[in-house]
Amino acid sequence: LKDCTKCHSVSYCGRDCQKADMKKHKKVCAAAAQAYAQTANVRPVTSRAPPKEGFRGGLQKWQFDT
Repeated sequence: LKDCTKCHSVSYCGRDCQKADMKKHKKVCAAAAQAYAQTANVRPVTSRAPPKEGFRGGLQKWQFDT
């Protein structure tokens, strides 16, 4: 089952079930989403790992032996 991506208060067995229920669910979804946002334990994304030693960053120009 997949939760409503906005409010997480309703689960659907598939896209067809979600589409069939959307008219009714739409009326309560915004309020439920606000309540979910206040109580959800959301962690921010951590930064990436530090660059490897010798990495100069960005794209490097190709060097050809001529």
